[in-house]
Order: sequence, then structure tokens, then C-alpha cells
Amino acid sequence: MSAILFVVAMLLVSVVTLVAQSFWVDARPGAAVQYTLDNYAMLLTPEGEMYRVQLGRSLWMSLVMTVSVILFTYPIAYVLAFHVHKHKIFWLIVITIPFWTSYLLRVFSWKVILQHEGVLN
Repeated sequence: MSAILFVVAMLLVSVVTLVAQSFWVDARPGAAVQYTLDNYAMLLTPEGEMYRVQLGRSLWMSLVMTVSVILFTYPIAYVLAFHVHKHKIFWLIVITIPFWTSYLLRVFSWKVILQHEGVLN
């Protein structure tokens, strides 16, 4: 239960921070923070056309990806949870291997950098 509360709290913190920054006039480090609706008003002007197009494209992509993930992963999870009894751990490992890629690349990169005749030495 505490893990769920932690995840929800971190999600809320990031969303609140994003919304707060959307009202800032100047978000550069060291700049005085002023809150205004100018950023949202610009969306309604002709100069905001590019932002509207990008916002629409982002929303469309997120919708398409969400629907496709639901359509492809729920059946796999259902079958794995209720119908696969033999070799279940094997299939779980096979499904999660792509998530290990970035970690393995970092480990191999550090190995190349830190070995005896590596880049650092």
C-alpha cells in the first residue's frame, strides 16, 4: 500500500510541477518567476499554430500508443496469468529481456571505460 501511495505522490508532484511551469513567463534559471496566462492565450493566436499542431500530434500519438499497448499486452498478460502453468518463469523472462537493454549497455560501456587498457587508463 505504501508503494502505491509513493507512486501516486511522485506522479502528482510531477504533474503539479508541469502545470505550475506552464504558467511561468520566463523559466530560465535565476529569472524572476511570474505567473500569467500568456502562454495559454498564445495558443489562440495565429502565432500559436505550430504549438496547436504539436499538441494535437502529441495527444494523437499518446492515444494511439495507449490503445495499441492495451490491445497487444492485455491478451498476453491474461494468457500468461491464467493459462500458462508450465515454464511460466521462462516466458516472464523472455518478455522482460527488452527492458534490460539500456542497463546492459551501460554496464558494458563502463566495462570498456574502466578496464586496464580502457579509455580512462
